[in-house]
Amino acid sequence: MQLVRAVVASPSTLLMDEPLGYLADQVRIALRTEILRVHRERRLTSVMATASQQDAMVMSDRIAVLINGSISQVGTPIEIYDRPATADVASFFGEPAMNLFRAVVRIDQGERRLALPWRTIRVWPPVLDRFDGLPVVVGVRPEDIELGVPQTDGVAAEVVRTESLGHTTAVAMRTSTGDSLRCTVAGVPPRPGTVVDAGFRSDRIHVFDAVSGNALHHPGR
Repeated sequence: MQLVRAVVASPSTLLMDEPLGYLADQVRIALRTEILRVHRERRLTSVMATASQQDAMVMSDRIAVLINGSISQVGTPIEIYDRPATADVASFFGEPAMNLFRAVVRIDQGERRLALPWRTIRVWPPVLDRFDGLPVVVGVRPEDIELGVPQTDGVAAEVVRTESLGHTTAVAMRTSTGDSLRCTVAGVPPRPGTVVDAGFRSDRIHVFDAVSGNALHHPGR
């Protein structure tokens, strides 16, 4: 009702605080569409505070990510998702969240490698040269984790639980080293308790400074 009153008053700017909170999914989607229609037809400047990443992605031209009361990044939805400015933004933005784990940079005879908890992978970003011997944080989006790869390219992990997302399923796993992995799969997911081989391509990793958390490298699209 307050949103209707605000729109009827023909404002130039619309400020919304959780306008879609506590609504059933179908109602939320319908109201989301209506808000966007009014925003565009009246050429409003609209600012919305929301805890829903999905609503932010769908409705926003630009997003400001607030973590612990401070703005960590401002950008378009695709910029925030593909190129998170920090490891905190990377872990916050995305459903399921980005996989993050520690690694150590190894430079040997001009080859750059990352020593992960379960294997070492060859990488190419020159920015890692100054981190030789130092820890970094490696990030991999769940959609870039592939199940069924050979163990020489991946890691054996036990499926802990699965969550249906509709056209895909989120799969939560745990490796023998105690690291958590999350991926999304289409079709029939593996059952909890199943041990699967999980891996990813080295050209799909994000790398963050282990101390500052700032991004060092992002994969291309």
